[in-house]
Amino acid sequence: MHRLKRQSAVAACLVLALSACTSTSTTPLTSTPSSSLTSAEPTVSTPPSYRYTVFDFEALPPVRFGRSSLEWSSTIWPKNQTWTPRPDPLAGRSVEPEVCRNVIRTGGLISSFTEWVPSDTPGADAQTGMSTPVDGQYPFTGATIANLTGEAADRYIDRYSKTPAECANILVGGTERAAVVERSLPGFGARSRYLTRSYPLAGGRWTERILLYRTSTYLMDIRQLGPGGSGAGFQAFARQVRDLVQANLKST
Repeated sequence: MHRLKRQSAVAACLVLALSACTSTSTTPLTSTPSSSLTSAEPTVSTPPSYRYTVFDFEALPPVRFGRSSLEWSSTIWPKNQTWTPRPDPLAGRSVEPEVCRNVIRTGGLISSFTEWVPSDTPGADAQTGMSTPVDGQYPFTGATIANLTGEAADRYIDRYSKTPAECANILVGGTERAAVVERSLPGFGARSRYLTRSYPLAGGRWTERILLYRTSTYLMDIRQLGPGGSGAGFQAFARQVRDLVQANLKST
């Protein structure tokens, strides 16, 4: 395949940034509670017939973010993947309410999505290049598309626990503020989830924005992480990605 590739472990960390990072896999971003990820639920064992191929995804035009042109890099999602939480950005500092520490660290994720996603699911990523990490966090903006539909797409969207209301106002170290908020984002369908986590890191304030939504034929995961950016800028980027993908994926 002319540009088909499996992503490196570092790229996987970007796609799962602020929620999880893989340690052994080579791949790559409301609501049922996180307890839905249990061994009691059936796993996907027979690969479906995919509507889109990685060639369809990598042929999508680049998306723009600031002065950057983000080209699509195709990938196949693997089934076997080791999941570990990302480093705690608030380690060594008090967090009130304490329950919100884990919400900021993982968002309520408890395992890798690869427990139930078929191993040959076509996908692609378009994201800004890596920069120097800050306390283990890599700032980036990007989007992931996967040929994931129906129940599998819903389970991907629902991997995050419902955000506790008390986490909208968090006190860190007795003086600094943090927040985790989930709200609707009109224009992305009834199954969309828009989550924002904001917290102090390395003398600055970092924000993670996650938008998850699906159509009848694919899943989208759009993210931004870093000390800059704005909610309005992220939403404009998300709308650009949405419109570009809708306009350019073939209908048959």
